[in-house]
Amino acid sequence: MSKPTKDETVVCAVRMDCIYGKHDDVIELPAPEAQAAQDAGFVDTHPNAIAAIRGHKPADGSTP
Repeated sequence: MSKPTKDETVVCAVRMDCIYGKHDDVIELPAPEAQAAQDAGFVDTHPNAIAAIRGHKPADGSTP
């Protein structure tokens, strides 16, 4: 994830039941909070993680 800006929101995949939601929820967080949540291991902001939950093809074109 690039350096977040204060006003930006980031789509995140929740990795475990926690304060951000249930495992496999897809949520949006303010960029600084998303970075902190990712650093702590609560969420994943990689496009392939979100695609896997949503049932779409991964962003890099690979097959699961």
